[in-house]
Amino acid sequence: MRDDQAMGLRRLFALRGPMLLGVVGRGSSDVVAGLAHACRRDHRSVFVLDGSRGEVVRALGVRARYDLLQVLHGHRHWETALARSADGIHLLAASRAFNALREHGDVANAAWHRQRGLLGAYDVVLANGDCPPHEGRVQWLLCVAPTAASVTSAYAALKDLARRHHVRACDVFVEKATTDRAALDAFRSVATTARRFLGIELALCGAVVTEDSADDPRRLAKLRTAGCERLLQALASAAQAPRQAVNH
Repeated sequence: MRDDQAMGLRRLFALRGPMLLGVVGRGSSDVVAGLAHACRRDHRSVFVLDGSRGEVVRALGVRARYDLLQVLHGHRHWETALARSADGIHLLAASRAFNALREHGDVANAAWHRQRGLLGAYDVVLANGDCPPHEGRVQWLLCVAPTAASVTSAYAALKDLARRHHVRACDVFVEKATTDRAALDAFRSVATTARRFLGIELALCGAVVTEDSADDPRRLAKLRTAGCERLLQALASAAQAPRQAVNH
């Protein structure tokens, strides 16, 4: 990561403390894994709550023996439950815990409130698929691809965020677009509907444009890595200056 990008991130952390980012939509697991690696390359401590069925766990190459629900129930201590990747990413599987927080309200939330102070030890907290209650500001990121199925899924995710978290603003990251125009069209499709029917304002803060690299896994991996580094910088810059319509 360039020096100016690193300086932007450090200013963010110094001013706002830990950044808590909830990531939703199709492809969110890959994006969370990419963002986690980008944080570590910039020497930032990062903690991941994996709300998927182990997708981020597998993407980071770790083995998660325990999960957040066991911590909330007091069956495991936070430190001993954590999984750790080779490059120092800390992770807890959280799918069952997120379900408990949604379905069992008071008891699960009280247990979470007793534990959440531990997040302050990290520079960045990434929550995949949902985000538990937090006193500070939670940023939201929607992942979408330029396909009808992905756009439909994105709208459903936004509707859920509006209903449960009263979200009124969300960043967007477009994946697997073959051209800049396709990325912008996918964003506009979701943004127009979200503004009209949900009252949510979306901001496009990144995209991965594959062009003719769709059949080259190594090239795609490089594009995703670069895209996630730029995305992290865009999220860090959001609090300091207005974003451009397209940033990829």
